[in-house]
Amino acid sequence: MILSRLSSNLVLLLAAVLIVALAWWLRTRDPRVRRALIVAAVLFGLGCLYELLRPETPHEAMKRKIQAMAGAVAQKDLNTIFQHVSEEFSLESGVDKAFMRSNAQRLIDGGELTDVQVWGFKEAEPYLAVAAPRRTAAIEFVVKPKGPNVPDSPGYRCVAQFVFDDDKQWRLKNFQVYQFNSTQKVPITLVPIP
Repeated sequence: MILSRLSSNLVLLLAAVLIVALAWWLRTRDPRVRRALIVAAVLFGLGCLYELLRPETPHEAMKRKIQAMAGAVAQKDLNTIFQHVSEEFSLESGVDKAFMRSNAQRLIDGGELTDVQVWGFKEAEPYLAVAAPRRTAAIEFVVKPKGPNVPDSPGYRCVAQFVFDDDKQWRLKNFQVYQFNSTQKVPITLVPIP
């Protein structure tokens, strides 16, 4: 978690400046370069502190929650999966949170779904107006379910919509699955993902 927060362009730029200043000082031992090295080290420290203390963005929160849900599949931990699903959850087909949980329970306990891999996260749409009754945001990523009867594929493109619940947490409200690199929707019944 800490290393992922420190990978911003700001911190990487400051680290590069610090390394160049250190190499320059080691070569010359010039007092002016030493002062530049100290300034670079202070700026690097401040940049790291900023990255560690700044609030998590909605995109970061959604990505973290999707990764937690995917990781919980292999652990057969439905509580972790569904703590990130809103009570407002519903799919176009009318599936609600309770039905989705019972379906996930059946798939995981029956060994039909053993793992879920997720990668390639990006924002799918701009955030809706803050004045809206419920803030929502979407994230797009690639999902690949695994199991003994799950056909091997490059994965599916998934667009997940999150809602900012009353307890100030982003939770999954719905999702749509598409063929990889396509706009063709995949019926949810054919994709065994919780």
